[in-house]
Amino acid sequence: MQWLSLLIYCGFVLAITDGTLFVERGSRGIVPCPLAKSRKLSRENVDAMYWYYGSMSDISILISYFLGRVAPQNGIPEGVYDIDDEFNLIIENVNASNEGTYFWKLKPHLKAMDEGQVEVCVKVSPRRPYPTVIGCNQVLAADTCEMSVQPNSTVHNLTCVIEQVKPAVELRWIHLFLGGKTELKASTSVWPEVLPAYTGALLRNNTYSTSASVQVTKVDGDNEVYLCEAIGVAVGKGARMRVRLTKAHHTTVPHEEVQSDNPGSSLRTNTYSTSASVQVPAVDSQEACTCEAMGVEGNGERIIVHLTKTHHVQSSNNLGTTLVWADEGTPTANKPAQNTVPVIALGVALTFALIFIVIMCIRLVYLQKKCNEFNRALERRPYAPVPTTSGDNHEMQTTI
Repeated sequence: MQWLSLLIYCGFVLAITDGTLFVERGSRGIVPCPLAKSRKLSRENVDAMYWYYGSMSDISILISYFLGRVAPQNGIPEGVYDIDDEFNLIIENVNASNEGTYFWKLKPHLKAMDEGQVEVCVKVSPRRPYPTVIGCNQVLAADTCEMSVQPNSTVHNLTCVIEQVKPAVELRWIHLFLGGKTELKASTSVWPEVLPAYTGALLRNNTYSTSASVQVTKVDGDNEVYLCEAIGVAVGKGARMRVRLTKAHHTTVPHEEVQSDNPGSSLRTNTYSTSASVQVPAVDSQEACTCEAMGVEGNGERIIVHLTKTHHVQSSNNLGTTLVWADEGTPTANKPAQNTVPVIALGVALTFALIFIVIMCIRLVYLQKKCNEFNRALERRPYAPVPTTSGDNHEMQTTI
C-alpha cells in the first residue's frame, strides 16, 4: 500500500513515506507494529513478541517479549532497544547503522503466530527550519529577509542553500506578484557532506547539501518578492524563505541656509547646503566609499569614508554643489612601522641584568653563611695536647 502520513506518537514524530519509516538521527526512534496497533492488543492478550533486524534468523533477534518480560537478545546490552506497551520497537539513540529492514513476530493469546516487516531509514533535519539565501539580511520575520540591489544593475543573482540534511531536499524559486505566482527555472546542485571524525559532527556526517540559483533581470518597483521553497522528508511539510528585493536609493537634497545670529556670519548668509544619502546593503571587514563634491568653484572636493557598521555623510558649503557617492576599492592600510626593535632589545637586556644580579646576591648570601659556620666551628674546637720529648724527660705542649 502506497501512502503518505505523519504520525504523532508519545511526543515523537514518525514520518512514514511510501511505506518507509524515517526516524531522526540522534533522537529516540519508534518502529510501530502495525498488527498490534490495528487490533489494539494489550500485554494480557499477547504471549510473545520478537523484533529482528536484517532477517528472521535466531541470530538476528534484537529484543523479545515473553510472558510479560522484555529482554534483549544475542548479547545486546540493556538500554539499546526496548518494547513498549503497544509492542513498538524503541531505538533509544538512532544512528546511521539503524537503517534497514526490521521484522517482527507476534503471538496473540490462543491464536496463531503473525509476522511482518518495516523498512526504516534515518533522516537528518536542517539546523535552521528555513533555507538560507546568500546576501539576504534577515531583519523582518524569521522566514523573511531583505536584499538591496543597485538601481543601475541589470542582473541580480539569488542563491538559496540548505545544508547537511538527509535525504537530500529539492529547492525551487517562485516569483510572487499581485494575483499570482510563477516558478522560475533554477540552476540546482547537490553534493554529499563527509565530515572529518575529529570535528565532532557525527550527527551531520554523510549528509547532503543543496543549492539553487536564479538570475533576476528586472526589478520593478521597490518591493519585489521571491520565495525559496525546500521540499523533502528532511524538512517535513516544507520550509520557505521569503526574499524582498528593494532598490538602493540615491538621494540629493539641497536646502537654503538659515542666517545665524552669531556675529561674523554674514559671509554665509543666503548660501546653500547639499546632502546626499546612499544605502549600503552590506559591510565587509574593510570597505570604503568616496563622497565627491562638484560645482563651479575649484576642481571638486572629496572625502573617503571607511565603513565599519555605520557610514557618515559629508556636507559642502559651495554654491550649486552636487555630492556624488562613488564606490572605492578596499584601501590598503599604510601605517608607519613602529620602532619596536630597540625597545624589545632593551627589555631583554634589563631582564638578563636583573637575573644576573639576583644570582650574585644569592651567591653572596650563601658565601656569608658558609663563613659564619666556619667561624663558629673554630670557636667550638677543644684544645689538644701535643707531646714533645727532650732526652729522657717528657713534657707536654699545648696547642690549639
